[in-house]
Amino acid sequence: MKVNFLSQGLGVVSAALCLVSASLPAQAFSVTFSFDNTPSGAIDSTIVGTGTFSYDGDLGNGTFGLTTLPNYSFNFNFGGTNFFDNADIATPVANVLVQISESNGTRFVNFGGSGGGPNGGSIDFATSGNPNFNRLSFQPGFGGLYFTDSGFGDYVASTPATAVPFEFSPGLGLLFLGGLWAMNFFRMNKAENQQKKLASLTEKSEKVVAKV
Repeated sequence: MKVNFLSQGLGVVSAALCLVSASLPAQAFSVTFSFDNTPSGAIDSTIVGTGTFSYDGDLGNGTFGLTTLPNYSFNFNFGGTNFFDNADIATPVANVLVQISESNGTRFVNFGGSGGGPNGGSIDFATSGNPNFNRLSFQPGFGGLYFTDSGFGDYVASTPATAVPFEFSPGLGLLFLGGLWAMNFFRMNKAENQQKKLASLTEKSEKVVAKV
C-alpha cells in the first residue's frame, strides 16, 4: 500500500497546532477600581474605595450582558469597613450591561442596562439584604459616577491594554516535536525513494550498455 507521508506529516502538525490552541489556559480579564469623593469628572488624589471586576477569558472590547461573562466577580472595599461582592448585587443581573472600551493603551469598564435595582443605578449593591443600608450604586447609562451611604464621586475601572503572553508547556512542546518528526520522516523517506529510483535507472542503463 502506498503511504502519503506528506499528508500524514501535515496532519500531525495541524493536529498539534489545534491541540495547542485548545490547551492554552483561559486568561482572566480584570480591571481595578478607584473611587474618589468628589464628583468632578476625573479621579482626584483622595481615594476612598478600591475594587476589582473580572471574568474568565477576554471577549475584547464592546458591550456585553453581565450574564454572558463566565465566572464574573465583583469585590469592593470602602475604608476597610464596607465591602461588596457578588452576593450583594441587588439589581437583576440579566438587566446589567458591561461596556469595555479602550483609549490610549488603557481599557476601561462602565456599566449600563435597564436597571431595576432598589437605588436606580446601572448596578446596585446592598449588604445585609437591606437596600437602604450600606449601599453602592453605579450611575446609569455607562456613566462614571457612583454613590454609597458615606458619599458620592467619580470612579474609574481600568487595566493596561497589553497583549496576553503565550504560555508554553512541556506537553505542547512534545506535540510540536511530533509534528516536526513527521515532516522530517517524510523528507527522509522522499530522499530515500529518489535514491532508489536513481539506483534503479543506473542499473538499467548499465544493463543496456552491457548488451550493446
